[in-house]
Amino acid sequence: MFRRLRLPFLFSSLAFLACAVYAFVSAFQSDPALLQELSVRYNLLGHTREERKAEERKSDLAYAARLRGDAYARIELADYDKAATRLDQAAHYDPDGEHGLPEVRDARRAIADNRFHLRDGFARGSS
Repeated sequence: MFRRLRLPFLFSSLAFLACAVYAFVSAFQSDPALLQELSVRYNLLGHTREERKAEERKSDLAYAARLRGDAYARIELADYDKAATRLDQAAHYDPDGEHGLPEVRDARRAIADNRFHLRDGFARGSS
């Protein structure tokens, strides 16, 4: 049943495509400002993508800073496991800050010292 419709549908689609192309070409020939408007909008879309990426990066850095602040607060409360988790999450959003900030190095050192003392205490208590 649908085989009979296949070829007429194909030809009507091609005819519609030809009419659409003819309409666009005649519109561009009669009004070149339309083409310029489309090119301006295309260029604006390119700029908004770059701006959007810059805003996302700025947001990621701010989120990493909040995570690090939470980690520092948890270190002061002696919640070292959750502090380490927060620092790992912040490193995901801002890998440069992980190695560049002295506060992060100090926090990692405090967490490592605590873990060493816990293991050392368990080793002494079990022997």
